[in-house]
Amino acid sequence: MTPRELDVASAYAMWAREYPPFAHNAFMRAEERSLLELLPDARDCIALDLACGSGRYARILRERGAAKVFGLDLSTEMLAKTNTCPCGRCEGKRMASFVQSNLPQLPFTNYSFDLIVCGLAIGHIEKLAPAFGEIARVLKRGGTFLYSDFHPRLALAGARREFSVNGSRFAVKHFTHRYADHVAALRSAGLQITGVREPIIGTDIQENFSGDSKWSGLPGVLVIRAEKLNVA
Repeated sequence: MTPRELDVASAYAMWAREYPPFAHNAFMRAEERSLLELLPDARDCIALDLACGSGRYARILRERGAAKVFGLDLSTEMLAKTNTCPCGRCEGKRMASFVQSNLPQLPFTNYSFDLIVCGLAIGHIEKLAPAFGEIARVLKRGGTFLYSDFHPRLALAGARREFSVNGSRFAVKHFTHRYADHVAALRSAGLQITGVREPIIGTDIQENFSGDSKWSGLPGVLVIRAEKLNVA
């Protein structure tokens, strides 16, 4: 049965009920490994977990020594999950400052962050250029923007980000952006690509993706690190 597609806000309002604050499947574990391979030294950084969801990367950034961490997400239901941490060490501690908002308008001043991380959310944005321009605005010169997305080759092959609630299947609305689209939008925002990872289903992602081996051999995730050019 084809899953019912939901807009982003509706999907995460529903998914939040069962969405844990950690990488909870093979796809997300591969995404996280690849992203962390490209993560720069976060010590003493001012960092933003953009589209933070349940606060997965906010927690990691804090654990890796960021001086201050902010988390931003569209979904109030997902933000309600950010007070839950599976490590057992964060109880009673303020992991990050969280705010409800959304791209392409970010409620921060120019040059606010040394590091911005965005996990599996860029595909929720229809137009990359305005979003990347806003990200570049709040990023300090020489700062890093590191993000992941559902790989365009996988999306074009028909795979979707799906979830189940009470036995019913749903899919999150997704906009497919080709690699060339990422390159062009980053360049227009003054951001230069310095690293890319593309974990492969069946090799880097060992477990079956959505229980279906037909995706084997396709890249599952696109991870890109970009630096803000140190110019005015």
